[in-house]
This record gives sequence, C-alpha cells and structure tokens, in this order.
Amino acid sequence: MAVDLVTQMWSRKKGGISSQDGRTFTYTQSDGFQVTTTADGTLSEIVTHTDIPKVGQSLSGAPFITVKNVTPTRISPIYWIVDVQSSGEAGSSEEPSPIDNTPTIKASSVESEAEIDEDADGNPIVTTNNEPIYGVKKKIYDLSFSITRNFLAVNDDLSNQYLDSVNSDTFLGFPAGRVKMTGYTYDVVFSDALVYYKVTGNFLARTPYNTTAEKAWYARVRHEGFYEKVGSLIVRAVDDNEEPVTKPVLLAEDGTRVTDPANAFWKEFKRYQTLPYNALGFV
Repeated sequence: MAVDLVTQMWSRKKGGISSQDGRTFTYTQSDGFQVTTTADGTLSEIVTHTDIPKVGQSLSGAPFITVKNVTPTRISPIYWIVDVQSSGEAGSSEEPSPIDNTPTIKASSVESEAEIDEDADGNPIVTTNNEPIYGVKKKIYDLSFSITRNFLAVNDDLSNQYLDSVNSDTFLGFPAGRVKMTGYTYDVVFSDALVYYKVTGNFLARTPYNTTAEKAWYARVRHEGFYEKVGSLIVRAVDDNEEPVTKPVLLAEDGTRVTDPANAFWKEFKRYQTLPYNALGFV
C-alpha cells in the first residue's frame, strides 16, 4: 500500500477576505490535491504524506493563515481528491498580520448605587427635627468598556498591578482618576510559525459623584464618630444631658462637631495606585 503521486490542482484554488466590523479581517484559502494510490491505499497514508499540508501548518509567506481542515474524498479505488481549508485573522488588507489589527471596543452603561445626604435640589436629607437620615441611596450610571486586541506577548504580573489601579493619564477620553481596569482575559492562538494572544481588557469609567474626576474611585464616607475635638482636646461626645452619645455625631473637617446636617463633611480616601493606561497598548 502506498501513495503514488500527489498533484496540486489549480482549478480548486480560491480564497477571500471578509470583515464584520471593518477592523478585523479574516483570510480564507482553499486548495485541492489529487492523489493516486495503490488499491489498498488508506486515508491515514494520504493525510500524513509529506506533500499534503497538515492541520496547524502555516501557509508559505503568511504565518497567520493556518490549515484548519484536511478532507480526503475517495473518487475511485486508486484516486482521491484532498480539499484543504485554511484561514486566519489579520488586522487589515494593508497590514495582514493579526498583530497589526485595530482594537474592537464595546461599551455599555452600568448601574450602581451611592449613599447621598442631599436631594436633587441640594437640600439636606433630614427628619422634621433636622436630624440626618441615613441609608438613602441614588443610582449612579457608569460606562463599561471591553477592548479586544492581539499582542505578541502578555505580562500577567503587570496586568495584575493594573487591576489595583486607576488611570493617571487621559484614557478613552476620560481624565485621570476616572477609569479603572476591572479584568482581562486572553486566548493563545497557535500556528507553527506564529503565536499571539487575543487579549480582552475590561474597564469601568466611574461617574464622579459629589467629587472631582481625580477622586472618582476614592472611598467616600460621612465624617462622623463618637469623639469630637473641643479646643485642643479630643473628647467623648456627649448629649444635652452630658451623657455619652449612643449614636455618632457629625464632624467637620477639623474634627469639631457639626450641628447642621447641611454642613456635613465627607472624607475621601485613596484606594488605588495610579498608572498610565495608554501604556497598556489597547488603544
């Protein structure tokens, strides 16, 4: 049993370029081979023959186009036709390598809640007796971005640092402090001539509620406690009967007591480091 002759068929060669978004292109190519064998020739002998392309093999001169399917069809006891289907991703018709692609960006709104101490007109949220009411929340709408791009390499340690950060530069049109990287995933794409990573980064642009853009991701809490500053001393806060209070009192920025809820002070704490997001290379 043996393969006698393998001949590439010009009549079965075809290909094309397609794109769903005008950014990322898919190249396809079909080739055909006619094979003659002895009468007891087998399929495994054909697909392993040196003149038949192998699945995963790159096409000559185009490492991003790889063989995906090899399909022999027996026409007669000694005659076979082998169809070979190849395809691969590229960035554009001008820059065929998948590393040269442009990013794919998807955006959507994300709803969250934040505690508030004043209504939409700026009035403090208090009882009839002018005591602050706690737990009132407002819906805040942020923007979520998913960006996909191909890279020759990834650095997981560096990516993890970015997950604990916000942008120090203008990113996606948002000023420093508003954007946080919230996650990333990637697939490794293999061929015999090229390995690259299809990486998706997830980002959330926070709406700075009652604060500046730089502090959009800061923790924000009402300044209150069971101790207050009196003169140069910090003492236990007491009520009108000179008894220790059983609920926290409002505090000004300097730690003195605030009696008017309209003057409540909110403290802000930095939670994340700042890093240059454009250095990630997504856009």
